[in-house]
Formats: sequence, structure tokens, C-alpha cells
Amino acid sequence: MRSFKSLMVLILTTGIAHAAGTSGDSSVSVTATGVHSAKGHVLGLLCAEKAKFMGPCFTYTARGDAKEGDTVLTMKGVAAGTYALSLIHDENDNGTYDYPAEGYAYGNDIAFPPSFDGASVKIDGNTKISVKMIYPGAANGGSTGMNFPAPTLNEGTVKTVVRENGLNAELYVPNHSGQLPAILAFGGSEGGMDIARCVYAPLSNQGYAVMVLAYFRADGLPNTLVNIPLEYFKSGLDWLKARQEIDSHRVGIMGISKGGEAALEIAAHFGGIKSVVAIVPSDVTWQGLDFSPNAQPHSSWTLSGKELPFVAFDTSKPYDPSEILLDYHLRSLAAHPNHDEAIIPVENIHAPVLLLAGDDDKLWPSGPMSERVMARLDDHHFSYRHSYYHYAGAGHSCCAGDPSQKRP
Repeated sequence: MRSFKSLMVLILTTGIAHAAGTSGDSSVSVTATGVHSAKGHVLGLLCAEKAKFMGPCFTYTARGDAKEGDTVLTMKGVAAGTYALSLIHDENDNGTYDYPAEGYAYGNDIAFPPSFDGASVKIDGNTKISVKMIYPGAANGGSTGMNFPAPTLNEGTVKTVVRENGLNAELYVPNHSGQLPAILAFGGSEGGMDIARCVYAPLSNQGYAVMVLAYFRADGLPNTLVNIPLEYFKSGLDWLKARQEIDSHRVGIMGISKGGEAALEIAAHFGGIKSVVAIVPSDVTWQGLDFSPNAQPHSSWTLSGKELPFVAFDTSKPYDPSEILLDYHLRSLAAHPNHDEAIIPVENIHAPVLLLAGDDDKLWPSGPMSERVMARLDDHHFSYRHSYYHYAGAGHSCCAGDPSQKRP
């Protein structure tokens, strides 16, 4: 089974051992730190073409025997220029990246999915580079698959592991007096809680309690993002609101990527939510993510036991690893132009809505989809505040710093 993340990394690594670049006179030494084992090989590549990054771009490549701890790769004859760097640890030597067991890294240790600029390194003469390998499947608090560290508890914060009512979650409550506003947070297609955990600390510093919720690929939950009941998220909200330390009238939700899609769905179908934050979201329900053999198309979400209508992935031709997933989503939308039933009815939300996205998202068109959410709210004379913060040059791992554009 492969997630969207594994497919993106597969794009980077397919054919890695066969490419050759323009001859130069520089030697580039890349040290991969944190290599988990001496099994297999570490594969590295430099991509010179921004337009082809995350596609078939293998300007210079290297392959070295894996060594536990640090593994050094050397690329010789590299011409001066700027290149995006990526690596994988192909432990089973099958020539592809196997998620989540195997490790990967990008230039400058940027998060997945990378942008060309973020992963790029400048070569002008002999160069030494060091990057840290990320192993998404590392057990018991290892580095997360999106290059975010495991969270450290703020001073005075109390963590509660939640395994009630079928939930798999963690509640982080800062030191406080009186009842606190709270956020229910969840991530995207990576599954588990790693990404959502990263929002706890900054929100806690602002006086919020944060409940981080897994909804698949975690103990007691489905292994695939297929037909996830929206009622599961409602159970999380109800559990959170019932806590003595939580002000039940000040509870919001925050979702990232597929979680952003879910956040809009949840708020559109359930009341009692004070605010909605959707980061790199979708304006439609997409087909669920199951890449196991012979998997049949189903929705990502269900409500009252029924699948929500969804935009199916285009299967008119086999998936081509050279196609970036942004184009795959755009092609799927074009293949299903009459997908009105799959549009999330955001006009039914009874809370302020905040959207965040970048214009260099290569996973799916989160920017245009956010614009469509805003347009739908405007068309329905949405009475609550709704804002879209746009980050120029940001990819799917947005958003940090000041946005370049705000649509109130």
C-alpha cells in the first residue's frame, strides 16, 4: 500500500541510477546523517530544472552503500549551478521508495513535500552538504514523516492520552485558571498524529487547549483513508467539550491537507463549532486513498453510514510516476467536470472560516480550491467572517511567516 507521500517520493527516485548531468569540474559530497541501518543503499540526486522538479529530473545522481549513522555520497563532474537535492535510503534494494519503512531527505532539511527553492543548494566549486534522513515509520517517537520533530511539552502543560469512545487522540492542556478555549486538530494523508502534534505548542502558548486526533493509520483505526465516518470527528468534539477544563462554547477545529478537507466537511454538517481553520484544503470531497492491489474507488468520508459523493481519480490511463500529483488532481477534475454533488457545502457552516494555502502546491491545487471556497461563501452571502491567506511561492507545507496576500 502506498500513500500519496510515497508516490511523491517515488517520482523523485524512479530511474535515479540511470541519469547523467552536464559535465563540470566540481565534486559534491553529501553526508546523510541519521541513517538507521547498513542495509541496502542510499540514493541521491541533484535536479537542475525547476519546472521538472518532482518529476523526471535526474541531473546528477549517486549511490552508496548504507552505513548506520552517517553515509557519504559523492557526485563528481558537477557543473556550477543551483540544484534541488533529494535522497532515499533504499534498504531493500528494490529501486523504489517503500513508505513508511524507508528513509528520505531533502536539501536544507525542508519538510515534505518540498519546493525546488526550498530543497535547492548552490554549487560553485567543491561542496559539502549534510542532510538528516527522515524515517516515517520510526517507532516510539521517532522523527515524523514530514520532517517535524516530536513535540516537547511546554512548561506546565498536561498531556492526556485519549483512548475512549473509539478515539485515538492526545489532549494538551496548558497551565490555566478557569475554562479554556480549545482546538480539535488533525492532519492529512500521512495518517496518525505527527503533523497535527506540531500545532499544539504555538496554540498552547496562546492559551488554547489542543486535542490532536488521529483518524486513520493508528491503533484501533483504519489503515487507509477510505470511508472515514464524519461522526468520528464529532465524537472527538463531544469528548473535548465534556472536559471540565474546556469552555464548551469556545471549541474550534483545525485540519491540514486532507484534514482541511475534513474540517470543512465536519463544520458543514455539524453545529456547535466556534471557528474553522483549513490549511491547504480542498473545496470538494475526493476519492479515498487506498493504493492496495485491486482497490475499488470509494469516498474519503461517510455520513450516517453513506458515502459522501466524491471526485474520482482519473483512470483513463495508468498512473505515470513522471506526473506530479498536482497535475493528477487537475486531470481528475477535468475528467469529472460535473462534480457539483462532491462540492463541500461550506455555506452551511455556522462559524468564521480561515483558509491558508500557497501558490506552489505540487500535491493538489489548494490555492484555487481555497479561492473556490471563498467564492461559494460569497455567493451564498455567508454572514460569518471568512478569510483566505495566500503565501506566494509556498508549497503544500505552507504556511509560515507573513502571507503575501490576504483576501478578507
